[in-house]
Amino acid sequence: MLANGIDWPKNKGSKPYPDPSRSFRLLDVDVNFYSPELAVASFNLEFFRKADNVVQNRFRIMDVYAKRNGSWIQAASHTVVDPIWKSEQASNPTAVPPQMRQRILTAREAVWRAFFANDRTALEKLIPAEAIAIDDGSEQWSNRDAIFAGAKYFADSGAKLVRLEFPKTEMQVYGNTVVLYTTYL
Repeated sequence: MLANGIDWPKNKGSKPYPDPSRSFRLLDVDVNFYSPELAVASFNLEFFRKADNVVQNRFRIMDVYAKRNGSWIQAASHTVVDPIWKSEQASNPTAVPPQMRQRILTAREAVWRAFFANDRTALEKLIPAEAIAIDDGSEQWSNRDAIFAGAKYFADSGAKLVRLEFPKTEMQVYGNTVVLYTTYL
């Protein structure tokens, strides 16, 4: 259960407790009896907040039941977060918590300062191989190598960074992706 995002068990020997603010529903239930002593149940299980009916997690579950000594018992189970639901969640914008926002803004400033200082070691850590930079007024897009060359060109020119400000910044978060829109001086 822990591997699937369900915080259980809390402590060894602990018993489940109901959360009055949450509930669950079964969807797409399909039960097949393969013999008088073997059955497979497949279903989706949604956990949702009662207050606003927002689904907080959806699992795809397949349970195998066997008849042993005249009684049915669960013999196996396979549970995964529903990949379709997970993909849908990743395409919905989410709020940026203050701590995450600060980490992103700190990383953004570190990249800019490393660029203008031509700090190749820092740039190699901060800029991924698949980076694309789109510069205002340029028809060319830059890749990682072009970014490194630009940093070297700036340093070789003798110019110095004397001021760095970001007057306006907006963020959008979709799953594990953050899109940052910013103006700079």
